[in-house]
Amino acid sequence: MNSEFSMDQVLIEKLTKILQVNLDKEHFGVKELASEAGLNRSQLHRKLQSIKGKSASCFIREFRLEKAMVMLQNNVGTASEIAYRVGFSSPTYFNTCFHEYYGYPPGEAKIRNSSGASQNEDEPDLELFNGAPTISKKTFAKKYALGKRMVWINTFLIILLSVITYSLYQNYKAYFLNEPAIPDDYEGSVAILPFKNLSEAKEDEFFTMGVRTSLQNQLNTIKSLKVISSNSMEKYTNTEMSPSEIADEIGVTYLLDGSVQKYVDSIKIIINFINARKNHQLSSLVYIEKFNNLFALQSKIAKQVAEKIKGTLSPSEIEQIEKKSTDNLQAYRLYLNGRFFWNQRTEKDLNKSLYYFDKALELDSTYALAYAGLADTYYIMAWWGWYPKNEGFNKGKEYAMKAIAIDNNITEAHTTLGGILTFHDWNWIEAEKEFKLAISLNPNYDNAHHYYYELLDVLCRNEEARIQLDLALELNPYSLIMNRQSAYSYYKTENYKRAIDVFNKAIDLEAGNDMLIYPDKLSIIKCYIHLGWDELAIDTIKKFVSTDPSIDNKILDNIYHKSGIDGLVFCFINWMFEHTSEKHINDIMIASFYSIIGDSQNALKLLEKAFEEGDSELPFIKNNPDFNSIKTEPRFIALLEKMGLDD
Repeated sequence: MNSEFSMDQVLIEKLTKILQVNLDKEHFGVKELASEAGLNRSQLHRKLQSIKGKSASCFIREFRLEKAMVMLQNNVGTASEIAYRVGFSSPTYFNTCFHEYYGYPPGEAKIRNSSGASQNEDEPDLELFNGAPTISKKTFAKKYALGKRMVWINTFLIILLSVITYSLYQNYKAYFLNEPAIPDDYEGSVAILPFKNLSEAKEDEFFTMGVRTSLQNQLNTIKSLKVISSNSMEKYTNTEMSPSEIADEIGVTYLLDGSVQKYVDSIKIIINFINARKNHQLSSLVYIEKFNNLFALQSKIAKQVAEKIKGTLSPSEIEQIEKKSTDNLQAYRLYLNGRFFWNQRTEKDLNKSLYYFDKALELDSTYALAYAGLADTYYIMAWWGWYPKNEGFNKGKEYAMKAIAIDNNITEAHTTLGGILTFHDWNWIEAEKEFKLAISLNPNYDNAHHYYYELLDVLCRNEEARIQLDLALELNPYSLIMNRQSAYSYYKTENYKRAIDVFNKAIDLEAGNDMLIYPDKLSIIKCYIHLGWDELAIDTIKKFVSTDPSIDNKILDNIYHKSGIDGLVFCFINWMFEHTSEKHINDIMIASFYSIIGDSQNALKLLEKAFEEGDSELPFIKNNPDFNSIKTEPRFIALLEKMGLDD
């Protein structure tokens, strides 16, 4: 017994030492801690559950918060500064976690832990420190001790009363309502695993995805829940990972698993409700209903799932869940097909999504979500050049406005309208209004946070931008585009080493998607150049052009020895000009290389060309360090003025 206790203590001490060394590393999580401790994730999770009764992610978070408390008490920095020092990527998220753990915000930490003590009249209350009065150490110690006792007494009484009340309520629900009590480690976070299609017809696969999508969308309307994007959950199709391993990776407490079986005129849906932190299935809900009652059935499922996680729903939350966007089942199915293809984000699939959204509207001309789907599709196609830009953006705006005219609460429509106002109209003020409204309607819509990040990036509001991007990544951690944007976010703030790591992660996620991979690889080359890592830049350029038989490594080496890195980059630029279309390299990217090597005239010439051609990415140039050398040039300033980005 004592030996086991001693071993447990040794492990905890080892883990805390590892965490202390890596305290400021925001991406040092469960996987990294397990590796440093010589364990795998599952072993670490089981040991901490056994010793501490908490998950590995919870152990890490609480360690960081406790270190933050010490720093706040010692006034070593602002709450935002301390948030980064203890490994939180977002001060907003730090504030939320701190408040949940301690019961008050970080700003009150010093007051809460030093108040309540009476002053000793026999002891002077002030000392001089560097000529300034401060409380003496003895007085501070007394005040701190008494204040701490009072806080603990009050906290204990509040917790005791809360536990008694909560326990009575949960026992009442379990006994009288035949409903399982919500676990004590409640956190309002959930992810829905891909549902299984048990129907014989292969075409019912779309329908199965649609049932899951509908449940996801209905849960998204509950603002106090955190719901992981279905796109990121595709990674776990047919996974062999345990629920707790999945929960640790994506940061949720609950998982929903399910299956759908469609018959001639009826449907059977099974939902498994899992406390993923404990690897424990709480319940299995079975629903059998006539097919023409599908909308009512989906609302019923969403309400029951939400109540199990959140407890009692408010009337407005129930209203949102029960809200029907169409009465036409066939139109609904066509819309779901359109969304499926829209999520693939290829030119071929987006054209399919246009077809399905149009067909849905033929059956129901008031279907607001279908109009929003058309808006999303034209916006994405115009952005990537798969549809004439002006026409595509204008159509996207038209359909977004149609959706909003029918239902002003369509988050997707407000989000897309904000994107078009940003990159087509350059109407920064109205764009921000649309993004804020979209997020207020549905904080779980990852695209709203992502698009808002892009606007804030354009406006050089980097701290706010990073917060929105972190929220988007929290909801959709395996998004190719968002991880790529995360790398660019670090790049924009000249954190090139961190940018390299995240670009490589994005490249791994984007495997096979040349349209995204090539710009990322080029950005890594620029990181190396900014850092002065010439050898790595040269090696990467060689790999980049390795498929071209006309380029010999010895030629590149000779150019570098004669003309340095600038000469080599100039040669590489000429190669890029010849391979622009096949490598998905645009004028702005090439202009950035020109600017880095000091060729301002060629850089400006290409940026002006991009402006004339309406390149959607042009607004990003103001917040791009590649163009620092030409930001005072009159021609560069003129471009900013035309976009309304002059200070």
